[in-house]
Amino acid sequence: AVAKVAAEKFIQYSHFAYGFPGVCFRQTNAYGRKENDYFVIEAIITKMLKNPEVIDVGRKEPVRNFIHIDDLIEAWLTVLRSGKETEGEVFNVGPANGVTIFELAQMIAKKLNWNGKINWNTRELRPGEIFYLNSSNEKLTKITGWEPKVSLDEGLNRAIAFWRDRFSRLQWKSPLT
Repeated sequence: AVAKVAAEKFIQYSHFAYGFPGVCFRQTNAYGRKENDYFVIEAIITKMLKNPEVIDVGRKEPVRNFIHIDDLIEAWLTVLRSGKETEGEVFNVGPANGVTIFELAQMIAKKLNWNGKINWNTRELRPGEIFYLNSSNEKLTKITGWEPKVSLDEGLNRAIAFWRDRFSRLQWKSPLT
């Protein structure tokens, strides 16, 4: 966190002193990945798809907000197109849609019709864990007009459809390939 703040201050100073056209993003948790199931939404979806009975998940208490990758890319492109009005600025990028990891897992389980058991607290607590992170993109919206378009509900539907399809194709793959 300290390194991130230092990097932001360096970019802001470089803009102030030298006119460097830098912009900083404090983006929330992105999801909608196609290749990586390590992060929380993809991890819960893939674990539930792979195991109908029991899965292991970390902490259930943290509150996080989530932005679909399509919205995040559109935010970046919007800022790139905006010109001087965003230079030297720091933007939070993410909808104020904070949910606990417990609530998130329940939403995913319902969409998957998954009735298994979740073993919580199966990972060590990270040093300095922050239990409430819920940003607002109000400043970015005010300056550029950008707003996220993909709701968490719709984004979860997209992610589930992708991983279901991917797993169904993998199951029918020939063992010789």
